[in-house]
Amino acid sequence: MNGLVAERRVLPPFGTVTVVAGPAGLRMLSFTDHGDTGLEAVDGSTTITRRAFTQVEAYLAGRRRDFAVAWDLSGLSPFTQRVLAVCQRIPWGQTATYRDVAVALGQPGAVRAVGGALGRNPLPMVIPCHRVVACGHLGGYTPGVDLKRLLLAIEGHADDTASMASAAAIPAR
Repeated sequence: MNGLVAERRVLPPFGTVTVVAGPAGLRMLSFTDHGDTGLEAVDGSTTITRRAFTQVEAYLAGRRRDFAVAWDLSGLSPFTQRVLAVCQRIPWGQTATYRDVAVALGQPGAVRAVGGALGRNPLPMVIPCHRVVACGHLGGYTPGVDLKRLLLAIEGHADDTASMASAAAIPAR
């Protein structure tokens, strides 16, 4: 037994949202209507999963701007962890481009690698990769571009990709 617990709740308009947590923290947040998380986890509830859902629901209702729940990214590559750490610094209500993230990493030529790393984010919304946009359009989002658009709207962005292209600089650590 690996100690992972999966809790599922229906959160309109997202459908079934699944969070998976282990002893070290939150491991995954998924917006899927199927039960396969890709992780061996038992169904249940823990303090971490309950806290995560409380914070997700508050974020979706506009009452929360960030997440204060422990997470465990130990299964990700060091590069992906660094990319996600940069994403964590993008303030609520602002966006950054894939290039901005690459520059913040000190690797301005790694724009495509940044996109790949963001696609492996196991905690979308909690680690706000939805705030990373392409120049002139939204760019991709593993849980779906419609969800990215909705999350950005919660943060005050109109469905106007031109305004998103003028992203602010990512704050230093």
